[in-house]
Amino acid sequence: RTDENGDFRLDLPPPGSEGTGEGVNEDFYLHYYVANYRLDSSKVVILNGEVARSAGDINGRGELNDVKYLSRILDITTDVSPQGIPEDYKKPVTVKVSLKATSRPLFVKSLKRVQNRVLKRTGLIILDEDDNFLRAMDFDPNWRLARERVTLEQKVWNIIFLWSACDLPKGTYKVIPYLLVQQENVPPELIESLGSEAEKLGQGYLRMPFKRDEGQLVVF
Repeated sequence: RTDENGDFRLDLPPPGSEGTGEGVNEDFYLHYYVANYRLDSSKVVILNGEVARSAGDINGRGELNDVKYLSRILDITTDVSPQGIPEDYKKPVTVKVSLKATSRPLFVKSLKRVQNRVLKRTGLIILDEDDNFLRAMDFDPNWRLARERVTLEQKVWNIIFLWSACDLPKGTYKVIPYLLVQQENVPPELIESLGSEAEKLGQGYLRMPFKRDEGQLVVF
């Protein structure tokens, strides 16, 4: 994984450590992953413990031969209504999540259930304005993680909940919808590297790389 500056390193065993007198000879792949962008990768060829200068996508200085551009596959915008509420607000808050595939249909997973013949949704992460995790909603066991197709036509989810259940003071809050993008050819080891909680509704979900517009709510 890269650090906050986008730098990374490969730590290879020194020559002779495996009793052969030679360094590592193997191909590695660097994957560029953001959940709602198409996965891309670079090949790194290691010969005798060194980066091969004439093979793969990384040169002898450890730099990419070409700049990588990831293409967005899913647009996600989140709007909260009302956007401002008093601290003692007892009425429902509606979170409108708009989804649209950019090039071809895809699948996402979200928490939902049918109640009184009406499809209801849940799954929200509440952060403070400094991106500190505060709440995950909802852990009700009756909700089920289910797959849904998203096309090039905008799909709108309305997630409704009582703000009083959050019991948070005055301040500015960010609201993030919980959903998982089903993208092809993502190595399972890549998702595992994000941690065992990255695909669950909770603080670990914040480790999932995502690019989206977050909703905002002000409590006054």
